[in-house]
This record gives sequence, structure tokens and C-alpha cells, in this order.
Amino acid sequence: MQFSIITPSYNQLDWLRLCIASVRDQVERGNSTLCMEHIVQDAGTPGIEEFARKEGADFYRDGQLVFSSSDFVSQAACKPGLTAPVAATTHDPLQQNFSPAPYRLSIYSEADSGMYDAINRGWRRATGDVLAYLNSDEQYAEAAFANVYSILSNEPSLDLLFGDAVLLNPEGVPISYRRVILPNGAHTRVVHLTTLSCATFFRRSLLERGLFLDPSYKAIGDAEWVWRIIRSKVRMKCIPKVLAAFTITGSNMGANSSAIAESRTWRHSAPAWLRLIKPALRLHHWIKKFASGAYAGHEIHSGFFSKENPSIRQQATHNPLGFSWRSGG
Repeated sequence: MQFSIITPSYNQLDWLRLCIASVRDQVERGNSTLCMEHIVQDAGTPGIEEFARKEGADFYRDGQLVFSSSDFVSQAACKPGLTAPVAATTHDPLQQNFSPAPYRLSIYSEADSGMYDAINRGWRRATGDVLAYLNSDEQYAEAAFANVYSILSNEPSLDLLFGDAVLLNPEGVPISYRRVILPNGAHTRVVHLTTLSCATFFRRSLLERGLFLDPSYKAIGDAEWVWRIIRSKVRMKCIPKVLAAFTITGSNMGANSSAIAESRTWRHSAPAWLRLIKPALRLHHWIKKFASGAYAGHEIHSGFFSKENPSIRQQATHNPLGFSWRSGG
């Protein structure tokens, strides 16, 4: 099973370094069943080329290969039956026909029309069986890919998997635990999205059905995407384990005034009858969350990277984390 992770990026190199580390060490921890490619779609950050060299990435500018690095490619097989990895120099920026390597990082520097356009570009380049996107200020938990692999390999009919997530403060300290429940289409449309994209994985079949993000949105495209997925009757499941972390940096796109206005416009465009039952949808959601244990304290057993120590995960805290949080606190 090969994973393809897409990261949209612009002017967040310090956070991007931690994001990349959290993907890379999924393989470095010795799980021989996993193969992954990490595609970073950067919109032209100053210094991105030098950053790519330091991270050992294949680097493309406007679709053309600038340099290739194979220092990170292990000759170990991903899993029995997979062919040995080929040299990174065979990497085709348009077609990418290559045998799976345990880990491959590619950084593309090119203009885009926003975050969701960047993610779509990465998904179209991706070769994996299982896909996801991880923003620069997000990280994967230590055993995230192993947990996803375990579920998807045993349930071939499953299309999409949601997991729990942790919120971090800017210092990388966990401040809140977010238990996930299956999203409801009506609730997603008129209240809010209840899942976090950083803890969402799906099979390639979704893209083959045309379920890409809508690039006309600038901040709420993930909510609109999940809403369309629900309407498409995709087979979904939740896993009650931490798969990822989202950092409250103080400048997160979803919290700015433009994002709030875009969200309000989309929700107000829903049918009147659906907006009328909004209080009932919210109450039903709260009951489901309470029954799932979402408002109880939860221990976490995964460390995360921080700017102060970007090469080693901080020791996991065993103090129960609640649901509430304060930005930066």
C-alpha cells in the first residue's frame, strides 16, 4: 500500500519542516509495510529551493525538474512483492511512472490559485493507493500510517477514514483532544465541519469519481468537499485513535475574517428548510459527541515536533486532554 500526502505551502518553512519530519519518520521507524510519497505544492516561497536541498527533495520549478536527490531513498523493499525503487532521476513531473520507494519527497514550486488548487495539483501528480493532505502547520502522529494501513488493508470496501486529532499550541504542546464522529451531511452544510482534514485518509477511487476540492473556495473547501463526499454515499469509518495534530499558530486561515465570511455565505445559501432545523441538527450532534466520549479527558501517546526541536518528537504527555482550548494557550 502506497500513501501519497499532499502539502500546500507558502511562506511557512519553519512549520513545513516539522510537517515533513512527521511524514518521513513513519518509514524511518522501521515499518516495512509502508511506502509513501510526500508532494509539497509551494506557491513560490522565497528560499524554497535551498530548503528543498536541505530536506533531500526532488525539486521542480514550473513543472521542470531542477535537481534530484536520492539520499533518502532506502533500498529496502516496501513490502513483499514490490519491486525495488528506481532512481529519483526517472521522476516524470507529469506522469510519475516509477516503482514505489519507501519514502520520496518532491517539492513543486509554481503559481496556483489558492490552497485547494495546490492540493488538487498534488493529487493529480500522486501515484498512491491512499491519499491525504496535510497543511504546513499540521503533523501526523507517530503510528498514524500504521493505524490507517491496518484498517484499510482489512476492509477493502472502505473508501475513507477519519481519525481523532490533537490541537497544539505554537510551542508544540498538546492543548486539546478532538474525538471524531461520522459527519452528517445536513449538519456539515448549515452548522460546521466536524472532522479535521489532517486526520482524513481516502482511497484513490474518490479522485477517479471526480471528488476533487473546489478551488473556487479559499478557506472552507474542505467542508464543501466532505459535504459532497457524504452526498456521493462514500463508505466512511472513524477510528478512535490520534492520527494527526493541528497547530494553533495565531494565523490559521480558517480563523480569519475572509474565511468566516465565506463560511457564512455558503451556509446561508443552503435551502431554507435546512437552515430552519439548524438548532435540532446542532443538538443531535452534541448528543452523538457526548455518547462517543468526545467531551471526556483522553490520554495521548504520541509526541510531536516543535520549532525548538525539529528533528525529534517531544515526549508524549500522559495527562488527560479535554475538548476545550484557548488559542495559543
